[in-house]
Amino acid sequence: MQVKDCATLAKKRYTKADMFRDSYSALNGVPSCANSYLLGEKLRDEWQSDSYVVSDWGAVENTWQYMGYAKDEADGVAKCISAGLQLCYTNIDDLYEGWVNSLDNGTLQTSQLDAVISRLLLTRFRLGEFAPSSDVSYYNISSSVIDSPEHRKLARDSAGRSIVLLKNSGPVLPLQLKASQTIAVVGPNANPNGLETYLHSYFSPTSNVVSVLEGITDAAQQRNIKVLYSKGCEVNSADTDGFADAVTAAQNADVVVVVLGLNDTVSAEALDRTNITLPGVQAQFLETISSATTQPLIVVLVSGDAIYFDDSLADSVLQAWYGGEEAGNAVADVLFGVINPSGKLPITFYNATTPIRPITDYHLHTFPGKTYRYLQPDIQLPLYQFGFGLSYTTFQYSNLMLSAVRCALPCDSVSLNITVANTGTIDANETVQIYVKVPVQSGSPTPIVSLQAFKAIPLAAGERTTLNFSLSPYQLSSVNPDGTRTVNQGTYTIYAGGHLPGDAKGNTVSNVLSGTFIVTTSG
Repeated sequence: MQVKDCATLAKKRYTKADMFRDSYSALNGVPSCANSYLLGEKLRDEWQSDSYVVSDWGAVENTWQYMGYAKDEADGVAKCISAGLQLCYTNIDDLYEGWVNSLDNGTLQTSQLDAVISRLLLTRFRLGEFAPSSDVSYYNISSSVIDSPEHRKLARDSAGRSIVLLKNSGPVLPLQLKASQTIAVVGPNANPNGLETYLHSYFSPTSNVVSVLEGITDAAQQRNIKVLYSKGCEVNSADTDGFADAVTAAQNADVVVVVLGLNDTVSAEALDRTNITLPGVQAQFLETISSATTQPLIVVLVSGDAIYFDDSLADSVLQAWYGGEEAGNAVADVLFGVINPSGKLPITFYNATTPIRPITDYHLHTFPGKTYRYLQPDIQLPLYQFGFGLSYTTFQYSNLMLSAVRCALPCDSVSLNITVANTGTIDANETVQIYVKVPVQSGSPTPIVSLQAFKAIPLAAGERTTLNFSLSPYQLSSVNPDGTRTVNQGTYTIYAGGHLPGDAKGNTVSNVLSGTFIVTTSG
């Protein structure tokens, strides 16, 4: 059965957006900013959108500088504007000359330029740029809201909720230290020289960025706990001179927190890493600290990327991302149990030995596969899977019930109920995840599973609740080579739980249940 509501769904989701921006990538050899199928047939015709279309920074130049799609500036501008682009986002003078040259040689018409400028002016009018400032709400926002206590609280709560607990042997966390005990905080990202490490590449000025060291120190002082600090090493350096001082700090502490990771000197936009391991001597530093002490060791990763490291060297692991201006306080909240971690990984943390395909290969299904949808877990289990994340409590799933065990085409939505209980002693939030495995189709790559629904719910200690999910034909469909979607006959498997089906790394209770139903051509 062909799914015919894709355009309707897209219209509902996207037509309220006043602006679209292209991606840097190409589809079927045509750059997105010059792709008449994407900007014309899909956006304008199928989705019926009148949104303004702007390029990503430098994307138009890429059409001739790197992608070989256009001959020169004039050819690139003409192809992009003719395809449906309306604003070239750049500061390169050659691009403006390309506009002039494309008009002079006739590849771009004055009427096309008029249409583009008209749509640009409409957007500016809607933004209130030509209205009295008193009539525009944006102009009346006081600067006092910038970095206000309310915003700081939101930043702290958001950063804390995003932290993912990846390992917790013992459990070591939350910390149960007594007054007069000592925490050693070591590592290059505990108190970096440039605190923009926690803000990364794009950020506005803020009055104060709280480092992990500062956050832990403040929380420790409130509990009369001592803190020792040593940097140990830089993020990306071969210098090991600081190891000895960090080892001394670790050996004189009751708990060791090792803060490792990345910064924008090794990973950022237009700055890709060539491997997924810790840069510089950080892996050696972690091994040195781990072998020098028998005290509980907690690794905090500050990064926006997946990182492979030997997690057997740590008792607990937190993925803290780039937590913003309140990053340090958020990490401390999780360490001391003020926040019960509830984050789930939005990406796969590959194993270092996984034969990862080049980034230029966009065929996700090419062996051994990319992303959780195609990575072959029986060939190479990731370090941590997409959707994975632990809690300071435990959850139990039960009573998975599907609305049907057999469905004849055309198949309506399939609903399911699942019961989840907080079986621990701590209030928590859990993200219930629904994955679908569709029948294998010849001639088209078939994902192993696909995440099709999720709900984040609060559960008090001992609380139990039953959730209902409804899976539409779109969510049950497969993508054909021509881009259309169909619901196909065969056996479908629904997985419901707190993580991907398969390995429940770190969990003592299975957190995934499954059920099947069959789609047939007739009743």
